[in-house]
Amino acid sequence: MRGDLGFGEGVDGRALRNESVGAEEEGVGEEAMKLKYDEKVKEGDQGAWKAVWAGTGVRLLVEIRSAEAIVQDFELGAEEGFKALARMSVSEKIEV
Repeated sequence: MRGDLGFGEGVDGRALRNESVGAEEEGVGEEAMKLKYDEKVKEGDQGAWKAVWAGTGVRLLVEIRSAEAIVQDFELGAEEGFKALARMSVSEKIEV
């Protein structure tokens, strides 16, 4: 919305959904969105309009989940990995 995307060469600029996406879906034009962004910057409240660069991996998101659920899944995966490692014989274990 600043006019200067600032992502650098070779970066495609994928971002998390923000207010400008919703405005675009509602048919708000680009110039009107830029004015709204500038207005929010002056008010010190541009947070929901800021582009948050998320990298190309953001396209892999298929659902919105809480941080708690993500951490629980991570813990479960780690626990399963440790259990599998514990089942391996000593000769199969990888030295770290």
